[in-house]
Amino acid sequence: MQSENGFERLSDEAFAHLGLENVAYIKATTIDGHIYFMLTSAAGQDILVSESVAVATQAADERGLIVLTMH
Repeated sequence: MQSENGFERLSDEAFAHLGLENVAYIKATTIDGHIYFMLTSAAGQDILVSESVAVATQAADERGLIVLTMH
């Protein structure tokens, strides 16, 4: 279905998945008493576990991912 501006309207589901493959987040996690940083896709798939935020950020950059901040 096209709107007045000529663009196709996205369904709610399609909109929710828009950019999903390009977005990730880094979260701290504890494994065996040590803090690690996990790069996770927006879909919730773990990509990488690192002892360093910098390494996780670099891995995201190398994959062309946009890292969002979680609050």
